[in-house]
Amino acid sequence: MFLPIMICILGCKTGNDGDLARDLEALAQLQQQERRAHLEEQPALIVNMLADTLIQVKNGKVERFTKDQMTERFIQYFDAVEFIKWEDAQPPLYSVSPDGTMASILIQKLVIVATTDNSVSSRDTTHFAWTELWRKSQEHWKLYQVTTTDDMD
Repeated sequence: MFLPIMICILGCKTGNDGDLARDLEALAQLQQQERRAHLEEQPALIVNMLADTLIQVKNGKVERFTKDQMTERFIQYFDAVEFIKWEDAQPPLYSVSPDGTMASILIQKLVIVATTDNSVSSRDTTHFAWTELWRKSQEHWKLYQVTTTDDMD
């Protein structure tokens, strides 16, 4: 497993280096919270980091979800799978806007899940890549948009 490497791209800097370091550390901690939410199957850990509306770009569609809808989606997902692996395939790439109010994280994960359907167990391995867009409001980062792709083995 990779530890988060904090990389800024596109001339990222905020008011001072201390602010940038705090922002990057906060975003890295949110990534760890996201991992823990998946492995421990705790939807609230993810939903609590979301903006009031999450925009998802996936499978040729742009959709909006409320926190309640996302809670339901994660409950159904976590009920359907058991996580074997949920690990970085590459260290995440972090970018923070010059004013420190917006950030993006580019993520690549290897995810292996076990599923049981009609008493038949199987394992699925998927290589995911996604972009998370974050806004900082009142010193808290909130995830407001995700664009995702996957490649199943």
